[in-house]
Amino acid sequence: ILGARASFRSERMLRPLRRYGSISNSSRRTLASERTGSALRERVPSSRRMHFNDEEIDVKPIGLVTIGDSISQGVASGGAARYDTVYSTLLAKQLGSEGYLRPQEPYRALPINFEDILRAAQYPPLVVNEINWINLLIAWRRMQGYMDDSVEYYLDGPGKEDIPVGKNPHYHNLSVSGFRVADAWNTTPSLCRRVIDEKSKEVDKQGWSWFNLFNLEDWSEFAATSNCRNALRVLCPRPGFEPNEVLLDRCQRKDYNFNDMSQLDWLQYYAESQGVKRVIVWLGANNALRTVLRPGIDYRSAGLYRNSTKPTETSTFDLQKPQPILYSPQSFVADYELLLRKLDVALEHNRVNHTVYLLTVPLVSVSPIIEGIGMLSCNVGPGVEGCYYENYTGVFRGLTDQNKMTRAQLLEIDAHINAYNDFIKSQSDRANFKLVDVASFLLAAAYKRNNGAPTYDFPPELLRVYQNEASTIQSKPDTRLYKTEYIDGSYKVTQGGLFSLDGLHPSAVGQGLVAHEILKVIQSAEGTEYPEINWSQVVQGDTLMTNPLHLFKEFTNENVFLKNMLRTIITGSETVA
Repeated sequence: ILGARASFRSERMLRPLRRYGSISNSSRRTLASERTGSALRERVPSSRRMHFNDEEIDVKPIGLVTIGDSISQGVASGGAARYDTVYSTLLAKQLGSEGYLRPQEPYRALPINFEDILRAAQYPPLVVNEINWINLLIAWRRMQGYMDDSVEYYLDGPGKEDIPVGKNPHYHNLSVSGFRVADAWNTTPSLCRRVIDEKSKEVDKQGWSWFNLFNLEDWSEFAATSNCRNALRVLCPRPGFEPNEVLLDRCQRKDYNFNDMSQLDWLQYYAESQGVKRVIVWLGANNALRTVLRPGIDYRSAGLYRNSTKPTETSTFDLQKPQPILYSPQSFVADYELLLRKLDVALEHNRVNHTVYLLTVPLVSVSPIIEGIGMLSCNVGPGVEGCYYENYTGVFRGLTDQNKMTRAQLLEIDAHINAYNDFIKSQSDRANFKLVDVASFLLAAAYKRNNGAPTYDFPPELLRVYQNEASTIQSKPDTRLYKTEYIDGSYKVTQGGLFSLDGLHPSAVGQGLVAHEILKVIQSAEGTEYPEINWSQVVQGDTLMTNPLHLFKEFTNENVFLKNMLRTIITGSETVA
């Protein structure tokens, strides 16, 4: 059972030698391409330029460009990304933006998708109703095998950095998991390549150890660089790309480097070459979110709390720089003001009239990533909406002094985010800017913050689909952690539905509600009636709802061994946010 799989790939056997020094980590990229031949597409040399002069160039205006972080990218259950269910894909369809370009779903989510790994663990012949040591070991081995495959795919296989991805050389959904506000201009492909190379060399210097036999060092390297690998797949999917000269001639700016473009660089290029009608900007969550990923950490300590009035000058992904986990309101405003100025520059020569939609930052207290402990109190202070528990801990961690957050601390973090949102709201009266108050709608939908009685008005069609078309669902959608029960011979979803398994990112249904709220604002701004979201398709596309997981309850609550398994995986991959 513990012994390993039926066959070992050659790279798996070479890893201990590589770590010891016989085969260097930095040279494995060349080795993999030579070894696999046609199985892998060769890396595109920097000197190779890909021209599209013979193609028919479509210079119609672009209907939608999205700049955001993990939610806008479509991260679900810990992994990037579900582009088919993300809100911007749904919006583009309703708005008639048929040319909306988005990345393709990767072979393996970055860094890992908990739904996929738990489905691997529960796959027959594992008897899910009989949890014993044999089944536990089988489950662990299957999970480990899934993780090994992910590591191999991205460190040594077709998912390596700078191997061309998909057929599109650029995308209109520019969102990247983990981005803070200033990453819209500070994080570029060249920085990500440097970070990946530095981490690879660092692991090489460590030499061989017994940990290599379990691929722990490979997983450490993979988790530490997964955000950069993800960013490369979005910002530079086809190295060596150069657009048609017709499009370049239309641009005011002449110094574009298409191998090293930030989110705002791409937006400026789209605006100048074709024109952009609508821009969605949803950044800011990661300026506070990491405080609840590690409850109990002193987020006010030196290096973890940013209180500068100067804009951030470094990337969140730069492993050589100290990274704060909470921004003071004044630091957030400094970055967001610069973001707005850079948006003005990027859209200065836009070829069409445009509208920028600014989205507010969700409160960390509405997500089920943290679990309330003790007494639930409402009206805890002047101007504070909703209810808060006495203490909080990470839902996968358990309550200890190292993992505990008090009510006062969570109130302080939410107060920071409310201050962020006050500034965002104050900017929505700028010319060509509109506000989408996502934070307010999520607070109204929050189950525990509203003491079990959410005030949000769900779309009637969504509730009808839940009631009449989804036989696997036994509850209305809510913001609690996903839960299934074995009822009448099959598994049913008995709570949750708006968040994916990581307790942090929306499910497909949650993404549909975000699209629904944005669409209402777009219709009001444009005075146009667009088709309603197809809720039947949204629910059918949510595999957590239509094909309920069997083991999630055991992994999160009822079995200590399984819970510790999942905790190990989650805490080792929570760089994605």
